Amino acid sequence: MGYHSGQIFEAELLVVIPQRSYGTRKKGWSESKLNRRLGNTEQRIASLNSTISTFGALERSEQVYSLNNIGDSGGAGYTTYNTDSGIIEINYTGDTGNFVHEVTHAGQFESGHLAFYSDGSPAGSDLYDEAAAYRAQYAYSDGGFQGIGVSGFSDLTTYWVKGVRNPKTGVPVYTKYGLLPININTSIGLMGIAYPHHNIPYYSYSPELKLRDWPGLIYKK
Repeated sequence: MGYHSGQIFEAELLVVIPQRSYGTRKKGWSESKLNRRLGNTEQRIASLNSTISTFGALERSEQVYSLNNIGDSGGAGYTTYNTDSGIIEINYTGDTGNFVHEVTHAGQFESGHLAFYSDGSPAGSDLYDEAAAYRAQYAYSDGGFQGIGVSGFSDLTTYWVKGVRNPKTGVPVYTKYGLLPININTSIGLMGIAYPHHNIPYYSYSPELKLRDWPGLIYKK
């Protein structure tokens, strides 16, 4: 894959720690407030290192991925499977934070937490996957989270994800995402509980079947 080097992201945040430590002490912040601030920075470093590991997994994978800069015309990035080429397309808005967000979803495919139906649409998308992607995005840059109820990692919960709205239309984005953590080994019976809003007739299949058994499902084997 031809994407930006994750080493750049890691180096940027490693520089931030001593700068923040000095800056917050200079401001006269209390020890408890300082510890919270530095703790948040250390979480960002840990998350960033996880993102770098994801880059490595995608580079080593036999699955082919493509990066597509779609600009901000679409309002948000997305990751899909191209049924003609067999390539997983990582479509990002041009913002590096969104790039990290979508790469996280590609990594979820690699780990079996995300798959694709035969038409190329995501299978197994859930609020937990999105919370993880937003935390990875926040780790690189918190600039896009100002004024939307996020002051640290602890705010990026599944409850917060449910409240995310399309900035152009104001419509909630994740109303059809799984309410429970889903992966390719999740039973069809549990899928029906996780997606009560889907029109897919999960009840017509044996509840012991796994998501990976779904006809035509594309997943990492």
